[in-house]
Amino acid sequence: MKKFAKISLAAAVAVAGLSSVASAKPLEEAIKGVDATGYVTYRMDHQDYSKPSNTASKETHNYKAAMTLTIPATEDVNVKLQGVVWGQGLNGKDSTKTNETNPSTDLMEANFVYTGVENLTVIAGKQAINTPWTEGTSHINKTNSGTGALALYNAGFATFAAAHFTAHNVATVANTDTNAVNDVNALLGGGQNITVAAAIIPIMDVATAQIWYADFAKDSNAGTLKKGADALTVSADINLMDLAKLNVGHSTLDANDDAILKKQKLTKAVLSGSVDIVNLAAGYAKGGKDGAIVAFDSDASAAFKGWRVHTNANLKDIKAYMLKADVNVMDNLNLALTHVSAKADVAAKGKNKETYAQATYKFASNLSAYLRYGTQKDELVDGSKAAPIKSNNTRLEVAFKF
Repeated sequence: MKKFAKISLAAAVAVAGLSSVASAKPLEEAIKGVDATGYVTYRMDHQDYSKPSNTASKETHNYKAAMTLTIPATEDVNVKLQGVVWGQGLNGKDSTKTNETNPSTDLMEANFVYTGVENLTVIAGKQAINTPWTEGTSHINKTNSGTGALALYNAGFATFAAAHFTAHNVATVANTDTNAVNDVNALLGGGQNITVAAAIIPIMDVATAQIWYADFAKDSNAGTLKKGADALTVSADINLMDLAKLNVGHSTLDANDDAILKKQKLTKAVLSGSVDIVNLAAGYAKGGKDGAIVAFDSDASAAFKGWRVHTNANLKDIKAYMLKADVNVMDNLNLALTHVSAKADVAAKGKNKETYAQATYKFASNLSAYLRYGTQKDELVDGSKAAPIKSNNTRLEVAFKF
């Protein structure tokens, strides 16, 4: 019996496939063994500014629909195809100022999966780039994908991964949750080769350690990192006697040209636990003396983020903490309250902080929605002594999967 290589957390890359049915087989035979899954998600975000009072409110309507088809091609080979439709509509303060963008249709995955060798899985073609520095999977955001090859080998005591991508969209995926002053844009070029190596090591039933390394090659047509860079992430998930869980991690991004971007660092820890129906979590993160850009998307696992406030910025000695409590009121209803604060060592000694509440309701196992409301105060704008920005933020999201 063949044994698939297994991988956890950011290393978990879907092993599935799709084969062509262009032959003259009967339809019933052609679709035998086909697995079709997908999702449809709608999200509304509204941001109303109380300071400055003349700042127009912002409202976005995002939707994303995806379908993944999986068909065995041979006993050892599968092919996977995923199509995605993503769209966004914008509204200004004046209801007459609207902008409904045309939806984009993308082929996010088209790859072959080989499992003919025990404990080894090889994926070749266009696929999601799931690493600590990228967001390869999201039911609403634009995600990172690229063309290349990924190999996973389960050695028993550890799972090893190696990948190489020659084309990707890492430079073009923007995070729409955060303020533009903190976003990381155009660090890489789409043709900049990426090489990744990782080891995922379970330690009895107590912990799981992960070590990730990436090399971003030189590319004169790239963004900021034209001369390339190296990235390293080391993390551990620790089970504290089944009473609590501790996640610790340290990430670095080292550009080959210090004149462009000095070495970026971030160390973080998150402690979480449950008491009956109450779940509690507390987190802390500290950036390096030259900045904390350690991911190409602030939603990536190497970063530290709440809703809109995060640490993935080129700001010296940034520090942040997070406190969260949620209650499972019913089997299908959860209420949560979160506070996040970040402070950087810049001339303004500024802070970014937010507090938000969220209610999540599950209508069924495949249909859920949440409503989130919070306040945000930004005293740090591009490291200058600009006036504070205050806003009230609202989000509604509905997700259906099949």
